[in-house]
Amino acid sequence: MLSCVTFRQMSYWESDYDLWSHTLEIGEGSFAHNAVAADLMNPDQSMTQHDLRNFDTEQERMDEARRHFERSLELHQQAAEKDPGEHLPEIAMTLISLGTLERLQNRSDEGRQHYEEALKIRRQLARQNPAVYLPEMATTLSNLGTLDLMQNRPDEACQLYEEALNTYRQLAQQNPIVCLPDVAMALSGLGKSGSTPEPDRRSPRPLPGGLNGPLETVARGQQVC
Repeated sequence: MLSCVTFRQMSYWESDYDLWSHTLEIGEGSFAHNAVAADLMNPDQSMTQHDLRNFDTEQERMDEARRHFERSLELHQQAAEKDPGEHLPEIAMTLISLGTLERLQNRSDEGRQHYEEALKIRRQLARQNPAVYLPEMATTLSNLGTLDLMQNRPDEACQLYEEALNTYRQLAQQNPIVCLPDVAMALSGLGKSGSTPEPDRRSPRPLPGGLNGPLETVARGQQVC
Protein backbone atom coordinates (compact mmCIF):
# COMPACT_ATOMS: atom_id res chain seq x y z
CA MET A 1 0.00 0.00 0.00
CA LEU A 2 2.79 2.40 0.94
CA SER A 3 4.57 1.80 -2.36
CA CYS A 4 1.35 2.58 -4.23
CA VAL A 5 0.87 5.84 -2.35
CA THR A 6 4.50 6.75 -2.97
CA PHE A 7 4.21 6.08 -6.71
CA ARG A 8 1.12 8.29 -6.99
CA GLN A 9 2.88 11.11 -5.18
CA MET A 10 6.10 11.02 -7.21
CA SER A 11 5.10 13.99 -9.35
CA TYR A 12 4.06 16.01 -6.30
CA TRP A 13 7.45 16.29 -4.58
CA GLU A 14 10.15 18.63 -5.82
CA SER A 15 12.92 16.03 -5.55
CA ASP A 16 13.52 12.33 -4.97
CA TYR A 17 15.02 13.25 -1.62
CA ASP A 18 11.77 14.97 -0.56
CA LEU A 19 9.72 12.00 -1.72
CA TRP A 20 11.66 9.37 0.19
CA SER A 21 12.06 11.56 3.28
CA HIS A 22 8.27 11.93 3.36
CA THR A 23 7.91 8.18 2.86
CA LEU A 24 9.97 7.61 5.99
CA GLU A 25 7.74 9.99 7.92
CA ILE A 26 4.75 7.83 6.99
CA GLY A 27 6.41 4.56 7.92
CA GLU A 28 9.96 3.33 8.35
CA GLY A 29 11.33 0.91 5.80
CA SER A 30 14.74 -0.30 4.72
CA PHE A 31 14.12 0.52 1.05
CA ALA A 32 13.27 4.15 1.85
CA HIS A 33 16.34 4.49 4.08
CA ASN A 34 18.52 3.25 1.23
CA ALA A 35 16.81 5.61 -1.20
CA VAL A 36 17.35 8.66 1.04
CA ALA A 37 20.99 7.70 1.55
CA ALA A 38 21.54 7.30 -2.19
CA ASP A 39 19.95 10.71 -2.81
CA LEU A 40 22.23 12.29 -0.21
CA MET A 41 25.23 10.84 -2.03
CA ASN A 42 24.02 12.18 -5.39
CA PRO A 43 22.65 15.65 -4.61
CA ASP A 44 23.03 17.05 -8.13
CA GLN A 45 20.48 14.57 -9.44
CA SER A 46 18.23 14.04 -6.43
CA MET A 47 18.15 17.16 -4.26
CA THR A 48 17.07 20.78 -4.64
CA GLN A 49 18.97 23.78 -3.34
CA HIS A 50 16.35 24.00 -0.60
CA ASP A 51 17.15 20.40 0.41
CA LEU A 52 20.87 21.15 0.50
CA ARG A 53 20.38 24.09 2.85
CA ASN A 54 19.56 21.53 5.56
CA PHE A 55 23.25 20.53 5.59
CA ASP A 56 26.01 22.98 6.41
CA THR A 57 28.80 20.87 4.89
CA GLU A 58 29.30 17.94 2.56
CA GLN A 59 30.62 15.95 5.51
CA GLU A 60 27.35 16.49 7.36
CA ARG A 61 25.36 15.34 4.33
CA MET A 62 27.48 12.21 3.91
CA ASP A 63 27.23 11.41 7.61
CA GLU A 64 23.46 11.59 7.29
CA ALA A 65 23.66 9.16 4.36
CA ARG A 66 25.68 6.82 6.55
CA ARG A 67 23.01 6.91 9.26
CA HIS A 68 20.35 5.91 6.75
CA PHE A 69 22.44 3.06 5.33
CA GLU A 70 23.21 1.81 8.84
CA ARG A 71 19.53 1.90 9.81
CA SER A 72 18.58 0.05 6.62
CA LEU A 73 21.20 -2.59 7.40
CA GLU A 74 19.86 -2.95 10.91
CA LEU A 75 16.30 -3.46 9.66
CA HIS A 76 17.40 -6.03 7.07
CA GLN A 77 19.43 -7.94 9.64
CA GLN A 78 16.45 -8.08 11.99
CA ALA A 79 14.23 -9.37 9.20
CA ALA A 80 16.86 -11.90 8.10
CA GLU A 81 16.62 -13.65 11.46
CA LYS A 82 13.19 -14.88 10.34
CA ASP A 83 13.72 -15.09 6.57
CA PRO A 84 17.42 -15.03 5.59
CA GLY A 85 16.78 -16.12 2.01
CA GLU A 86 14.83 -12.98 1.19
CA HIS A 87 16.97 -10.47 3.04
CA LEU A 88 20.56 -11.67 2.58
CA PRO A 89 20.81 -10.13 -0.93
CA GLU A 90 19.58 -6.80 0.45
CA ILE A 91 22.05 -6.98 3.33
CA ALA A 92 24.90 -7.49 0.85
CA MET A 93 23.72 -4.58 -1.29
CA THR A 94 23.54 -2.25 1.71
CA LEU A 95 26.99 -3.35 2.89
CA ILE A 96 28.34 -2.47 -0.56
CA SER A 97 26.69 0.95 -0.37
CA LEU A 98 28.23 1.56 3.05
CA GLY A 99 31.63 0.45 1.80
CA THR A 100 31.42 2.79 -1.18
CA LEU A 101 30.45 5.73 1.02
CA GLU A 102 33.35 4.99 3.35
CA ARG A 103 35.76 4.74 0.43
CA LEU A 104 34.62 8.20 -0.73
CA GLN A 105 35.21 9.50 2.80
CA ASN A 106 38.74 8.00 2.91
CA ARG A 107 37.67 5.54 5.60
CA SER A 108 39.17 2.65 3.71
CA ASP A 109 39.52 0.19 6.58
CA GLU A 110 35.83 0.45 7.42
CA GLY A 111 34.97 0.22 3.74
CA ARG A 112 37.05 -2.94 3.44
CA GLN A 113 35.23 -4.53 6.35
CA HIS A 114 31.85 -3.91 4.75
CA TYR A 115 33.01 -5.07 1.30
CA GLU A 116 34.39 -8.28 2.83
CA GLU A 117 31.14 -8.94 4.68
CA ALA A 118 29.22 -8.43 1.45
CA LEU A 119 31.59 -10.75 -0.44
CA LYS A 120 31.09 -13.50 2.14
CA ILE A 121 27.31 -13.27 1.68
CA ARG A 122 27.53 -13.14 -2.10
CA ARG A 123 29.81 -16.18 -2.20
CA GLN A 124 27.19 -18.05 -0.23
CA LEU A 125 24.40 -16.86 -2.52
CA ALA A 126 26.44 -17.68 -5.63
CA ARG A 127 26.85 -21.27 -4.48
CA GLN A 128 23.08 -21.55 -4.08
CA ASN A 129 22.09 -19.73 -7.28
CA PRO A 130 25.08 -19.02 -9.53
CA ALA A 131 23.03 -17.74 -12.47
CA VAL A 132 21.73 -14.86 -10.38
CA TYR A 133 24.54 -14.12 -7.93
CA LEU A 134 27.84 -14.91 -9.67
CA PRO A 135 27.83 -11.48 -11.41
CA GLU A 136 27.26 -9.74 -8.08
CA MET A 137 30.05 -11.76 -6.46
CA ALA A 138 32.44 -10.79 -9.26
CA THR A 139 31.49 -7.11 -8.91
CA THR A 140 32.26 -7.27 -5.20
CA LEU A 141 35.64 -8.85 -5.93
CA SER A 142 36.39 -5.94 -8.28
CA ASN A 143 35.28 -3.42 -5.64
CA LEU A 144 37.73 -4.92 -3.16
CA GLY A 145 40.45 -4.99 -5.80
CA THR A 146 39.95 -1.29 -6.49
CA LEU A 147 40.18 -0.56 -2.77
CA ASP A 148 43.42 -2.54 -2.54
CA LEU A 149 44.90 -0.53 -5.40
CA MET A 150 43.94 2.69 -3.62
CA GLN A 151 45.74 1.44 -0.51
CA ASN A 152 48.84 0.39 -2.48
CA ARG A 153 48.26 -3.34 -1.97
CA PRO A 154 48.93 -4.65 -5.48
CA ASP A 155 49.37 -8.32 -4.53
CA GLU A 156 46.00 -8.48 -2.77
CA ALA A 157 44.40 -6.56 -5.65
CA CYS A 158 45.88 -9.02 -8.14
CA GLN A 159 44.30 -12.01 -6.39
CA LEU A 160 40.88 -10.37 -6.28
CA TYR A 161 40.99 -9.21 -9.90
CA GLU A 162 42.12 -12.66 -11.06
CA GLU A 163 39.16 -14.30 -9.37
CA ALA A 164 36.83 -11.65 -10.77
CA LEU A 165 38.33 -12.14 -14.25
CA ASN A 166 37.88 -15.91 -14.14
CA THR A 167 34.26 -15.44 -13.05
CA TYR A 168 33.54 -12.86 -15.76
CA ARG A 169 35.12 -15.10 -18.40
CA GLN A 170 32.86 -17.92 -17.30
CA LEU A 171 29.84 -15.64 -17.53
CA ALA A 172 30.94 -14.25 -20.89
CA GLN A 173 30.80 -17.72 -22.40
CA GLN A 174 27.03 -17.59 -21.87
CA ASN A 175 26.37 -13.89 -22.43
CA PRO A 176 29.28 -12.15 -24.16
CA ILE A 177 27.52 -8.90 -25.03
CA VAL A 178 26.67 -8.20 -21.39
CA CYS A 179 29.80 -9.59 -19.75
CA LEU A 180 32.69 -8.68 -22.07
CA PRO A 181 32.90 -5.11 -20.70
CA ASP A 182 33.29 -6.65 -17.23
CA VAL A 183 36.07 -8.89 -18.56
CA ALA A 184 37.75 -5.75 -19.85
CA MET A 185 37.45 -3.98 -16.51
CA ALA A 186 38.98 -6.94 -14.66
CA LEU A 187 41.83 -7.08 -17.19
CA SER A 188 42.41 -3.36 -16.68
CA GLY A 189 42.49 -3.85 -12.91
CA LEU A 190 45.03 -6.65 -13.28
CA GLY A 191 47.14 -4.40 -15.46
CA LYS A 192 47.09 -1.67 -12.85
CA SER A 193 48.13 -4.19 -10.18
CA GLY A 194 51.18 -5.10 -12.28
CA SER A 195 49.99 -8.61 -13.16
CA THR A 196 49.79 -10.22 -16.59
CA PRO A 197 46.69 -12.42 -16.83
CA GLU A 198 46.80 -15.87 -18.35
CA PRO A 199 45.10 -15.97 -21.76
CA ASP A 200 41.69 -17.57 -21.89
CA ARG A 201 42.15 -20.62 -24.10
CA ARG A 202 38.56 -21.76 -24.06
CA SER A 203 36.66 -21.56 -27.32
CA PRO A 204 34.12 -18.75 -26.97
CA ARG A 205 30.71 -18.82 -28.53
CA PRO A 206 30.45 -16.87 -31.80
CA LEU A 207 29.99 -13.16 -31.19
CA PRO A 208 27.78 -10.76 -33.14
CA GLY A 209 29.30 -8.79 -35.97
CA GLY A 210 32.00 -11.33 -36.68
CA LEU A 211 33.86 -10.75 -33.40
CA ASN A 212 35.17 -14.24 -32.76
CA GLY A 213 38.66 -13.75 -31.37
CA PRO A 214 39.82 -14.69 -27.88
CA LEU A 215 37.79 -13.12 -25.12
CA GLU A 216 40.63 -11.07 -23.74
CA THR A 217 41.42 -9.64 -27.19
CA VAL A 218 37.83 -8.58 -27.82
CA ALA A 219 37.59 -7.20 -24.31
CA ARG A 220 40.65 -5.00 -24.77
CA GLY A 221 38.99 -3.55 -27.82
CA GLN A 222 35.98 -2.62 -25.68
CA GLN A 223 37.86 -1.53 -22.59
CA VAL A 224 35.77 0.85 -20.52
CA CYS A 225 38.14 1.97 -17.80
